[in-house]
Amino acid sequence: MLDLVHGHAPVQSFTDFSGGRFKMKTANTQKYAELYAHIKNCRKCHGNQPPNGARPFHYAPEPKSLTSQTKVMLLTLRPSFQALNRPLVSTRFFRALALSLFGPNPQFTEAIPTYFDVFKCGEVYWTHYHKCYIKQSEIPFEDTPTTCFDIFFQRELDAVSPSLLIILGNPLIQKLFGTTDRQRIPTKYHGVECLCADFPKTGAEPEFVTIRKRLQPLLQQISVDPAEVPARFILQSHTGAPDSMRRHADFELECLDMYCKLIKDSVSTSNDTGTIDDRFCFQEVIPRWNRYNFIVLCSSFIEDQLKTALPDSSLTAAPRRGRRWPILRELLCEYSRNYRNIDAELEKDILALAKIRNTIAHCGGIAYPENALSAPVEDALKRLGMRKFNDMIEIGPIECETALCIIKRFVEVLI
Repeated sequence: MLDLVHGHAPVQSFTDFSGGRFKMKTANTQKYAELYAHIKNCRKCHGNQPPNGARPFHYAPEPKSLTSQTKVMLLTLRPSFQALNRPLVSTRFFRALALSLFGPNPQFTEAIPTYFDVFKCGEVYWTHYHKCYIKQSEIPFEDTPTTCFDIFFQRELDAVSPSLLIILGNPLIQKLFGTTDRQRIPTKYHGVECLCADFPKTGAEPEFVTIRKRLQPLLQQISVDPAEVPARFILQSHTGAPDSMRRHADFELECLDMYCKLIKDSVSTSNDTGTIDDRFCFQEVIPRWNRYNFIVLCSSFIEDQLKTALPDSSLTAAPRRGRRWPILRELLCEYSRNYRNIDAELEKDILALAKIRNTIAHCGGIAYPENALSAPVEDALKRLGMRKFNDMIEIGPIECETALCIIKRFVEVLI
């Protein structure tokens, strides 16, 4: 959880007039300090388990600190457990959220910017309906318990005294209002002006134009672009701006490029390892696993981008056993029909990379000679200039560069 910002005097939030008398509503940092301590030490959901002890990442890193600039409160359902293990997913979400709320922004022009920082300047207070991390497999979003909300929300609202409450996520909107129909949702919640939207998705930033227009007069440190999205950006089969998808792809490509440079020559720098086993682990096994992971990430990157561009495709459902790669081929064909053509050579390279990824993910990188699927893997290795040693796929610096080159060619044909 983030540390409190101490030392601020009561904060001016907004003014009104009641009964002819001037009335000032302020954020109360003392109330917030007490609330923060209560949330940090709460064990209501998990009995006597110590915070961040028996179950790591047990508690959410929210609420954020209060500052003299706080006028907006952002409420989402619950923190993502998945994002703890998939940092690119988390960063991608933060980027989509930042672009949705603030529009094209000078603060986002740096290479791999820290999107988290826009929520640390104190102007937007972000909290969750439910504070603890929960796996989707344990409790579906729609069944998220009300425990944290019942205990903390009214106290948070009193402490923050926001001018605007932004509520994100259809499951949360349904919980709070009993409907996701924006026409039937009240304009105020607990006496505070509220605006609702579903979770921001890649390319869906135009849906946040209304929110951006309302945010503009409330923020000082974060610039907001409330302009309407030009009609030329709207695709018939996708409601968002196509350049948004490209921005996300460029960002993740930059991450892959950095990762490739980091691991392609990775060997142990330690000369005082205690045993031969230690040397083998640090100099052979771990570097190989890192490079295997890089190949898996490259293949996942392509699938993720295709599913982003084709959100309504019937092919994106979980495939039956043995149907993964035909579906990838069909996704490539569907993308070519709807957007830009993926040439035959690039398509063959992508499918070859996917076959190698499959062998790494499901067989530990070993292409067994007796395996009926080994022949296609041999063809894929030959096509990409990769090799085996004792039936194990060898991934070195050159192979990592080959995979990265395929990604770069693929990004060039993205909308």
